[in-house]
Amino acid sequence: MFRANHLVLLSIVLIIVGATIGDMWLDVRGGASWRHIGQEMLILAASAAGIAYLIHHLGRQRRELAQVEADLAASKAQATGNPALLDARHQMGKAIQAQFEAWELTASEREVAL
Repeated sequence: MFRANHLVLLSIVLIIVGATIGDMWLDVRGGASWRHIGQEMLILAASAAGIAYLIHHLGRQRRELAQVEADLAASKAQATGNPALLDARHQMGKAIQAQFEAWELTASEREVAL
């Protein structure tokens, strides 16, 4: 679902949000100036926006990946169900191998060429 680097980034932002909320609570109880509390509210809003962006971006990536996987599966199904395409692929493989033999390539050279 989430990749490790996404989880690390999300965790850091959540820690910042939690620390900011805790600090704001202590500041309000301690009688800090409203200017200071306002600055911390801006940090909190920026962190919350970062979390919202990450969640939205990750969701979009998952949807795009699912679409690519579905397209790939459909492509594979179409390719395996088409005998002409399978025959063409087989013929192309034979032609490539024949050319490799004509060039007298070694096994490792063939592997690199493919």
